[in-house]
Amino acid sequence: TPGAGGLAVSISASELSAAIAGIIAKLKKVNLKFTPFGVVLSSLIPSEIAKDDPNMMSKIVTSLPADDITESPVSSLPLDKATVNVNVRVVDDVKDERQNISVVSGVPMSVPVVDAKPTERPGVFTASIPGAPVLNISVNNSTPAVQTLSPGVTNNTDKDVRPAGFTQGGNTRDAVIRFPKDSGHNAVYVSVSDVLSPDQVKQRQDEENRRQQEWDATHPVEVAEREYENARAELEAENKNVHSLQVALDGLKNTAEGLALSDAGRHPLTSSESRFVAVPGYSGGGVHFDATATVDSRDRLNSLLSLGGAAYVNNVLELGEVSAPTEDGLKVGNAIKNAMIEVYDKLRQRLITRQNEINHAQVSLNTAIESRNKKEEKKRSAENKLNEERNKPRKGTKDYGHDYHPAPETEEIKGLGDIKKGIPKTPKQNGGGKRKRWIGDKGRKIYEWDSQHGELEGYRASDGQHLGSFDPKTGKQLKGPDPKRNIKKYL
Repeated sequence: TPGAGGLAVSISASELSAAIAGIIAKLKKVNLKFTPFGVVLSSLIPSEIAKDDPNMMSKIVTSLPADDITESPVSSLPLDKATVNVNVRVVDDVKDERQNISVVSGVPMSVPVVDAKPTERPGVFTASIPGAPVLNISVNNSTPAVQTLSPGVTNNTDKDVRPAGFTQGGNTRDAVIRFPKDSGHNAVYVSVSDVLSPDQVKQRQDEENRRQQEWDATHPVEVAEREYENARAELEAENKNVHSLQVALDGLKNTAEGLALSDAGRHPLTSSESRFVAVPGYSGGGVHFDATATVDSRDRLNSLLSLGGAAYVNNVLELGEVSAPTEDGLKVGNAIKNAMIEVYDKLRQRLITRQNEINHAQVSLNTAIESRNKKEEKKRSAENKLNEERNKPRKGTKDYGHDYHPAPETEEIKGLGDIKKGIPKTPKQNGGGKRKRWIGDKGRKIYEWDSQHGELEGYRASDGQHLGSFDPKTGKQLKGPDPKRNIKKYL
């Protein structure tokens, strides 16, 4: 968390964990054209963080060796206003009303390069990332970094690749930091993300949903491609699940009990236990014997399962009441018979347990196969939809059943006073280009073009708050302000 002198960051030579290295390798294999994609590292639960820290943890800092996120030689870049192209960034995004810290790739990206300045303390430097607190950096090239999760931060173990959100990076500031040459330290990438409150997360999720819906409405091919990729991935995962369950079932069926259950004639099952019955009058003080249970046919197997050990020994094996000329002989005979019953009962329980395991595994496999069949149909349907959208005439957005309104020229905008063309800053929903922008009311208002509805979206320049939607031909307000909308980060 930030202190009085800035944000404390500890950098280690081994900061890049095997998990992150695996994520970067995973991202390189993905080929999705319609959006950036990412893998969640951890999820933030602000309400839980607040319980443990009344002041609330305000920043999440991640650092990686610069060589792992860019192929450019950072040390040779010019000193003034340098930026560097990067393959991945570590940024915050929102999904299912939860803020995440994710590794993102898939689109051209660049970050500032800033120089670390030495302090009076050996091994400690300061650096300023635009938009973030001053960083107080301590460097240790010998001791591996030990990363512990703060309360309210949960590690993501799935590491699934998914499309990154439209608002990804909205509360993150990052840069590559290079150190003086005589320090001996390599450049590092540092990402600083604000921890959002539950209300802020909900507001950003609403904005994410709105922008996703707006983009989807004008990009049916890309939406169909996304749905196809999702369906294909679901089917692939279910195929792996079916295979895993089939292997498990086959393993159970190929055990000694499983083989006997399928064909006891070909795969008889025997169990034997060594026993001793004490008889003081006998040489050696008693009798040693082996109690053995065997099932070697379907009929005997079924009889044992249905009757139990005692009835099986008495009725199937026809070992009736024990008789002997002496009391010691009777004792030995009963011990042998009782031991045999006990061993048959144990064998029976092994068979019942294995049968239950096989039945459960079969039910799980059947359920997975049914699910796979549905996912196969879903994939076929998604593929047909994608082909249908791709084969439609591509004369413009209207061909897909959606309105598209080209941006007006500045002189065509009426009723909003003296407005001037501004520098576009807000990305379009498809990631290609930025929204056209105008400045009005002597710099106090900002207007951006909504091509889906043919309206001007107004914002207050001082704080980015939404002012409503306006008719470009008359300046008349068409919709009221939306308190959830704000473009402060694009001002």
